Amino acid sequence: MQRLKSKKEIDSLFESGFIKKSGGLLLRYYVDDRHKDCCIGVAVSKSKFRRAVDRNRIKRQLRAALSKLNEDALFLGNGMLIYTGESLPQFERLVEDCGAVFKKVRYKEGE
Repeated sequence: MQRLKSKKEIDSLFESGFIKKSGGLLLRYYVDDRHKDCCIGVAVSKSKFRRAVDRNRIKRQLRAALSKLNEDALFLGNGMLIYTGESLPQFERLVEDCGAVFKKVRYKEGE
């Protein structure tokens, strides 16, 4: 799994990507078999979390939760994982929500 950094790729995600939600997470993604790996970006709303310290903490926790996922749980393509919760999350809850949202993507991909 790699980080999604390209502005062009991020813009295309928000223009033509699909959406899956689970708990306090929203995943915008598109599956592309031409990719050799899964590229994921993480984001936290500035309007919900004013302090940069809180936003950065949540982003670090999201990246750690993603690294705990099994490689088989991921998909080939790009995705942006956005935290939409109202309060600071517990790490265990983030791991559960990440697993659930990627399971939904794998289920749709298998159809």
